[in-house]
Amino acid sequence: MNRVQKLIVAAAAVAFVIAVGLFGFLKYRQYQNQQRMEELRRMGRLLSDVEVAVELPEEVVIPIDFAEVRKENEDIIAWLEVPETEVDYPILQSKPEMEEDFYLEHNLDGSGGYPGCIYIQKSNEADFSDAVTVVYGHNMKNGSMFAGLHSYENREFFDTNDEFYIYTPTTAQTYHVIAAVNYDDRLIPAVYNYFASDVDVSRFLGDIYALGEGAKNHLDTEVQLDPSMHYVVLSTCTANSSSRWLVIGVLEKNRI
Repeated sequence: MNRVQKLIVAAAAVAFVIAVGLFGFLKYRQYQNQQRMEELRRMGRLLSDVEVAVELPEEVVIPIDFAEVRKENEDIIAWLEVPETEVDYPILQSKPEMEEDFYLEHNLDGSGGYPGCIYIQKSNEADFSDAVTVVYGHNMKNGSMFAGLHSYENREFFDTNDEFYIYTPTTAQTYHVIAAVNYDDRLIPAVYNYFASDVDVSRFLGDIYALGEGAKNHLDTEVQLDPSMHYVVLSTCTANSSSRWLVIGVLEKNRI
């Protein structure tokens, strides 16, 4: 082996070591963030026998201590829980001066990289009062973040786990799952005129139901669709970069 060949082999070996080190560092960062999320979950959950800090009617139970979790990040505006999955996370919304999708690739502590956070864009109201609110999250291979939404690909799961919950500092909202479908990668609010009217909402719901039942697509065909109601779209990635997996719920109860 001549000198040039030796240099090439040495350079390749160094590059390999650097690549392995970088991969390990990124995996460690992901692990750290997931541990922090779990700690935040434990810290922010109020036990049933603990007095809720916010004064609300007795029948309203908000099991999240927002004052506590906002010590971790003041951009936390709500909390999402999807029963029978690992989806139990804060929802964030970036500040006006920040990038729209800042939390797509930024973690709770503001550091860059995956897994990012569960978030809504600035075009939506933080109290989920819009006609349609889209919530985004990564489909992580380790099962964290929005990976659990893919459980709805199974019809039995879809039928037996038909509710998810969103808590804000002043409300406890229950959503009935009406659809779980593969959709394209267009920005949903922009496609439907940011849901400025009932016509836009109807068009969106019509497009979703036009996808029909399939091996993974599932629809509640018995629900009465009303464009004047409030809908939440949980959106995550699929194995196909040109499609998104959506789980859609309609507001069933809003306890204030």
